[in-house]
Formats: sequence, C-alpha cells, structure tokens
Amino acid sequence: MTDDDQAFAIEFTQNIPETMAKTPRLPLPIPVRLGLVGDDGAIVPFRLSADAPYLDEQVILVTGKTHLQPIFPASSGKIVPSLLRNFSAPVILKDDLSSSERLHLMAHDADMFNRWDAAQTFLADQILAIAHDPKYGVDETAVAALAKAYANSLADPDLLDMFKSGLLTLPAISVLESRMTPADPVALFHARRAVEAALGRMLAPQIKSALTDENTVIMAKTDGGRALLNRLLGLAIAAGDNDAIECAAKQVHDQNMTLSQGALMALNHCDHPARAIALQVFHDRWQDSPLVMEKWFMMESMSLVSATVARLGELMAHPAFDANNPNKLRSVLGAFMTGNPVHFYADDGSGFDFIGDCLIDIDARNPQLAARMALPLTRMAQYAPERRAKMGAVLQKIQKQAQSNDLREVIDKALADSPSPA
Repeated sequence: MTDDDQAFAIEFTQNIPETMAKTPRLPLPIPVRLGLVGDDGAIVPFRLSADAPYLDEQVILVTGKTHLQPIFPASSGKIVPSLLRNFSAPVILKDDLSSSERLHLMAHDADMFNRWDAAQTFLADQILAIAHDPKYGVDETAVAALAKAYANSLADPDLLDMFKSGLLTLPAISVLESRMTPADPVALFHARRAVEAALGRMLAPQIKSALTDENTVIMAKTDGGRALLNRLLGLAIAAGDNDAIECAAKQVHDQNMTLSQGALMALNHCDHPARAIALQVFHDRWQDSPLVMEKWFMMESMSLVSATVARLGELMAHPAFDANNPNKLRSVLGAFMTGNPVHFYADDGSGFDFIGDCLIDIDARNPQLAARMALPLTRMAQYAPERRAKMGAVLQKIQKQAQSNDLREVIDKALADSPSPA
C-alpha cells in the first residue's frame, strides 16, 4: 500500500476578530501541534509530505487565512486527528469531530490537554442542547457513552487523581455563555446541573466504590486525591445520592479545609436538610476566624437553594460582616453576581436591583471598589433584549445617583457600548 492510499488533508481557516478601531487584520502565524490516534488507541506515525520522515507528532505552521495540509499516515484504518496539542497556540479551535471521535480522544489521546478538551467540548455540547431547548432533556445515550469513558479513566492507574478531577469538572457558565446566542445563564445553570446529575447517576458504581471508608482515607492523603474525592461527591449529590449526602455531611467536620469546604460546595445546591446543618456547623466552627468566615459568606451567597436577595440582606447584617471591608463585600455581593446566576439573573430583575442599590451605597465610601464590582452588571451585550433592558435600567439608575467619577465612568461606558434592547 502506498502513502497515497491512506493520505488525507486537513483544511485550516483562521478568523481574526475585528478590533474596536476596525484596523485591517493580517493572518497570524499559528503553530498547530498535531498527532494521530488510531482505531485501537495507538499512536499513528505520519509525515507531512511523501518524502518526509515519519514522526509521532509534528507542528504545522498556519500562516495564511486558509491552509490545506496533506497528511500521510503510516497505517490505514480509522484515524482521529489530535489538534492543537499541549495548547500549542492561544486560539479557539472549532472542528468537525463527531461525538464518538471526541470520546475516542478522551479515552486514548496521549496528550492530556486534548483529553481534557475533548471531554469539555462533549459536555458543553450536551449542556447547550438542553439550554437551547429544555424539552430536549438529557441525551441519555450520549451521556452513558461519556460515563463509560469516565469510568475507564477513573480505573486507569496511570492517570493522576488531579487530572481525573479536572476531567470530571463541567465547563463553567462563563465558558458556556460564549457559545450561546443570546446567552441565557439561568437556562445554562439548570442544563449544566441536569447533565451533572445524569453523570452522577451513571457513575454511581464507581463513585460508591471510591467513597468507601478505606478509599476516602487513602484519597485524603494527597491533594489530587482530595480534589477527586470532592468532585465525586459533587456528582453523586447532584444525582440525589443519599449516601453521598451523608458522606459530605461527615466530611464538613474534617480538619483539612479543602475537604471541609469541598463537602460544603457539593451540598450547596442540594435542597436537603444536610445542607443547612453543614453550613451551620462550618459557621459555628469558624465564626471567630474572619478570613474563613468569608468562605462561609461565599457559600451562602452562591446557593441555588437559599441565596435570594432577602438572604443577602440577612448576611450583610451578620455580626461578622463589615460593609467597610472590601473582601467581605466581595464574598457576598461578588460571589452572588459571579456564582449565583439563577438569582442574580432572575427574570423579575430583583438581583440587578439589589446589586444596583448596593453599588450606589458602596460608591459613597469606596468608589474604586464600587467601579470594579459593577463590571458583572455591565456585561450585558450577549443577553436577550428583555434581560438587557432590566440591566440597562439599573445602570441608568446608578448613573444618576453615582457620586464618584470612578463608578460613573464604568457605567457611562457600559451604556454607550450596549446595543439597543429592542
């Protein structure tokens, strides 16, 4: 068989966003590190021209707007390209790989970044499908295939626990928003939670095995083990596993802060009495430590279950809260804006109104802090007109009542740059 019998080509196209000044943008040199993964998971050597040597991995330099690269693999059969290995260039890669090909890379790619990225893209696709149409529901077949790949990774002794934890971590809401037009952070949160719950159910045997008393003691000895333990707890609790809820309730008492806080995070969106008890236990244990209490304020402010604007008011009246301390303000208001999309982006606009009033109050004492904390409220261009209108109305209120140039400058710019809500 000759090279031509199994040769194929990859077409690259680069798209450079326009600058605010709308200056001409020339194509950039982009190094794309490439490898090939065979049908059996083995590395497939290849060359970039018919007379070049075979190598396991090569770098293609894309210098034009388009680039067609011939690939000559050393063997035939199904091959999946592994592109941008080791994140060889700071670009966003859009490809046409299928779900099965992504799972293949996740299971076999020798490049750990691409393994992780394949899982992230697969997860994002599932979450976005639900967010776009909640009636769509979780694709049980696709998530079952993903869970099988995860189970194999969890059983692989050659993979570090820290990597396994990262592999099991779902894409952040901010990342998902960049792929949805118009972005709906509330729908994304619920869709993300649904996929997390489905994964937790399908990985129940592996999680149950990992959460035995003997295994948790072993995992708790290393930073990677602790990260993985917390991630498995989060998945199981999202799925409503009562044994995992009980395990997390016990773990809150642990002397190790990573484990104690990790258990709280796993319980934080769980509408179960154990959540409130765990938060109270953490509070009573650390109420005399101002720095640790900031973690408690953050958890309370980010909870789907209880962190309404009314609860934020209660937190800001807590004896440990100091309205003149920037870190305390960030631990409540900052955590609410960035970590509680359901209540911050509530359809009635109550989250925006509450934050707006707080920013006006903070501006009178600390203009620089108010200006920085206003930023999440100004990032509204990607949202639907109705949500933009509510955010814009609050910004206009702040604009009229702001006492400092610091805050007013941020608000003025946001309103000038924002598209019309209609």
